[in-house]
This record gives sequence, structure tokens and C-alpha cells, in this order.
Amino acid sequence: MLKRTTMIITLVFLLFGIVPGALGADASSDQVNASNELTIQQAFDVALKNSDTIKAADYTIDSKEKLADSARQSAPSYVPTGSNTSSSVFGSFTNLFSANIAVQTADKAKIKAIDQLALNVYKDYTAVLKDIDNYKYAQDSLRNAQLQWNVDMINYQLGITSQVQKDNSQKTFEAAQTTLNTSKITLDMDYEAFNKLLGLVADDRPVLTDTPTFSPLVVANLESAIGSALASSPDIWSADQAVAVAKLGTDLYNYSSSTPYEVKANDYSLDSITAANLRDTLRQGIRDLYNSLMKLEQTYTTQQNAVTQAEDNLRVKQLMLEIGTATQLDVQTARLSLEKAKDDLTATVYTHEYSKEVFAKPWLASQ
Repeated sequence: MLKRTTMIITLVFLLFGIVPGALGADASSDQVNASNELTIQQAFDVALKNSDTIKAADYTIDSKEKLADSARQSAPSYVPTGSNTSSSVFGSFTNLFSANIAVQTADKAKIKAIDQLALNVYKDYTAVLKDIDNYKYAQDSLRNAQLQWNVDMINYQLGITSQVQKDNSQKTFEAAQTTLNTSKITLDMDYEAFNKLLGLVADDRPVLTDTPTFSPLVVANLESAIGSALASSPDIWSADQAVAVAKLGTDLYNYSSSTPYEVKANDYSLDSITAANLRDTLRQGIRDLYNSLMKLEQTYTTQQNAVTQAEDNLRVKQLMLEIGTATQLDVQTARLSLEKAKDDLTATVYTHEYSKEVFAKPWLASQ
């Protein structure tokens, strides 16, 4: 009789009282240890300072400029024409033309690399933020699963709950443990990837203080936006320069050359096709990205409503707990649902803001 009474008291404690500490430490006790704080801008500044890619780009620019200076020394000061012009003059002029393009290409490549780095920093930064949310949610889910399991075990001993329900609660609890362990591994992996991008020590755990907020994409005219993107794309610019060099090869063709004219003409045609295909690909990519952003904005609205509903449900459960028609487990489950709804909304915000950055510079999308 005493044992049964004790179990009933314990059950009442679990259902209506404060969850015992044995159910798990508070999430704050297992938060990421930090040695410093970083905003997204600060993270980018660190990554830019430590980037070997950007340092290599500077060396490349310097080399291309020196090659252009060298080519300028031997190139004619006029545009060579006529059959009487020697092949060496044609060659030196073409070399200078190509060298100047190479300098501009290197400059644009560095700018593109910086833009790509900024995008990667944002992506890795928000990946860690999402992992932290997922880890906290996994902790809360484990706590909830353990409470449910404890209740079902006591109910089983009281003859209220079936063996199947008790076993299912245990399986749910064990699955929650696995999910927590997995989320911690994912968090560590993404932190290490973020640290590598910034040039930090792998074990460092900086506190990420920025939380990106949602703002809808504003596009007055999609065709105009596509046109601007095509005009700004460094990849299309490079393709157009290749066409220009090939065209120069036909315009200044030296018929004494061992290379048939038809080969030069074919080079021009092939480069023209490549440039046209690149434009078509980028144009379609921008349309696809725009449509994706519109879907994300619809998802955001739907998830906002889900958060509101979850908040209302939690308030109802808390009122019901006060008048004795709901249990602590009911409240905790409602609170967990609200946490999940908020995490889903936040993840959509991160994805949306990332996609907006890509939309602004769509040539980065394939990197």
C-alpha cells in the first residue's frame, strides 16, 4: 500500500509539479563555451584577413600587371592592319590586348572571390546558429521524452498504462538521446567548418551575436533585374572578352600564318556560343532563384501563423494547468511545439536572407 501511495505521489509530482532535476540539466548549463564574440561583419573581416585565396588573388594581379607592362614595351603604338605588317607586330599587339584583359580578369576574380567569401561566411555563420537552436531543441525534447517515460512507467505499475505504451515511451526517449548526440556532433562539425573559413583554431567556440531578420525581396521589374545582373556578371564579362580576343584573331589574321583562317573563325564562333549559353543559363538561374524566394516568403507567412497558433496553445495549456485540467507534461509539450515552430521560422529567415544575397549577385550561386 505504501509503495502504491508513493508512486501516486510521484506521479502527481511529475504531472503537476516542477520536473525533477534528474530529467536533465537546463540547456544553459551545456551551452557552447566561448572565447570571443563575433557579428557577421566581424566574422567576414577575420576571414578576409586570413584568406589565402584573397592573398593569392593579389599575387595574381601583380603578376598580370607586370606581364602587361612587359607586353606594352614591345607592342606597337598603333593598330596593325594590312598584309605588309609582319606577324611579329600582329603577335605583339595581340599579346598586349590579351595581357590587358588578363589584368582586368584578375581584378574581377578578386572581387568575385571577396563576394563569395562574404556569402560563405554568412552561410556558415547561420548554419552554426541553426545548429545551436537544434541542439537546444534536442535537449528540451529529451527532457520531455524522459518525463513522458517516467509518467508511463508509473502508470504501468499502477495498471493504467499498457506494456506497449510504456515500451513506446522508452523507445521515444532513447531516440531523443540519439538525436541529442547527433545534433551535438553536427554543431561541432559546423563550428569547425566555420572556424576553418575564418582561419581560427578548430576548437574555438566564438559566440555568434547576430541574428538575421526577415525582409521581403523588393524587385520592381524582374526583366530589369536580370538585365542588370547580366551586365554586372564577371563570368559573362570574361566570356565576352574571350569573344573579343577571338574576333581580334580574325580581324588581324595574318595570311602567312601556319594556322588556317578557318580555325580562327571557328574559335570566334565557339566563344560566341559559349558566351550566349552563359547568358541563357544565368538568366534562367535568376528566374529560378526569384521563384524560390517567392516560395520562401509564402513559407515564412505560413510559419508565422504556426508560431502564433503555438503561442495560443501554450497559453491555453498554462491556464488549464492553473485550474487543474492539464498537466505539467501538457504544458511542456506545448512549449516544445512552440520552440519547434520558432526554430522552423528562424531557419526560413536564414535561408531567405542568404538567397537574397545570391539574387543580388547570382553568378555566385554555382560556387
